[in-house]
Amino acid sequence: MTPSFNTVVLYDLENLLKGYDFSARLMANLSLEAVLKRVEATGITGRIAHQRAYANWADPRLGYLRQEISEMGVEPVQVFGFGREAKKNVADIQLAVDAVDLAHQRPNIEVFVIVSGDGGYASLARKLHEHGKEVIGAAYPMATNRLFSSVCDAFVWIPDPETDQDTDAPAERAGREADANRREVSAPPMDPRVLRSVSGLGGLKGTGPKEMIAKARQVLDRLARYGETARDLHDGGMHLAVAREALTTVIPGFDPMNLGFPKFLDSLRLLCATTPLCTARMPDQSAMLAFRNDLPPGAQVLPDLEPHDAHSPENYRSILQTGAPMIKLPSRRELALTAAWLETACAPSSDLGSLLAKAADELSGEVPVHGVKLAVLACIGAGLFSREPDGIPIAEQTLSLRRPPEGKPGWIVSALAQAARDKIVEKVGRADENAMAELFLI
Repeated sequence: MTPSFNTVVLYDLENLLKGYDFSARLMANLSLEAVLKRVEATGITGRIAHQRAYANWADPRLGYLRQEISEMGVEPVQVFGFGREAKKNVADIQLAVDAVDLAHQRPNIEVFVIVSGDGGYASLARKLHEHGKEVIGAAYPMATNRLFSSVCDAFVWIPDPETDQDTDAPAERAGREADANRREVSAPPMDPRVLRSVSGLGGLKGTGPKEMIAKARQVLDRLARYGETARDLHDGGMHLAVAREALTTVIPGFDPMNLGFPKFLDSLRLLCATTPLCTARMPDQSAMLAFRNDLPPGAQVLPDLEPHDAHSPENYRSILQTGAPMIKLPSRRELALTAAWLETACAPSSDLGSLLAKAADELSGEVPVHGVKLAVLACIGAGLFSREPDGIPIAEQTLSLRRPPEGKPGWIVSALAQAARDKIVEKVGRADENAMAELFLI
């Protein structure tokens, strides 16, 4: 039987944007469509009957979000007090009033999804429970009030756009994202037995990737051979944080990026190749270091990686969106179309919200809003725009495209590709042109 339209989704934009001074990273990564997909992936909701997003939509900095909510069919609800001097969010008050009104007026609405981590919504959740409604919360893990999350029937964790690097392959994410109440696995403190196991190993001699790989494999070999740590590896595996601390103890400043991989897990997949050790995905979806031939029940070996695996389009994307300058890329087509628009139709100067809104409007039907946003912010990250004045959030600056004296068509993509190439070479020593061509139409 087809599920009924029994679910309403209410977005507290003030909470998602973290107030007034939102950053370029937050703007690049925040997507209400992605939030909705995470909620729907839990399988808890029915069909969406209505969606509302609460913010001061008169603020020009939110122009880039207006096009997205229009495409999603989300109703914008105007609230005031969203500013630098605001003492209290007001979106939560209007959202709570609307939720209680919907509970009275729309008996078919059985599930309320509240996208916020504000503690004030705990009282709203209790009131909705009194009316026999189910409440699902959704918010950033580090910005969620514990009382609110505890009174919800389920909670969906949203990656923080400013801090989380959500770059895993979908297959690796699936198990962690499907359960709204998934268990978070914390790293244990450093075990002195691990320190004893690696004592006596000298530091790194040489600075190249080959020397680092050789020394790191010595550390892993010592962990596998030393009685106490070997037993840990046999008995359920070793937490990655412990393995990392063992490596950094012997190799000060150990950085997986020096091996060509932004994530420590991937660097371990490289280091474990041709050794008795491996990285494995456990039944609870955590990753551990373990012996290949003695895996815990239900664990699955993650494929080993080789040095050439660092030079893939997917890994380059991860490198480019890690650290500064942040260059988070849309598809080649979306980038090319947005760049062409910037070259021909971009105003001499504009604020970011107005620029994104105008680009999204004029490219509507050709480039999705998120693609426009990523392309523009990638150009800003690569230094193709001047920003004035210094020292204030990007959302409040005036942007001007730095046009070359004789800019030929396609110069933006070429300049952006060169900035990306420079960053990749700095991180991994060289840039594979075939992988680069998968990212840029060059």
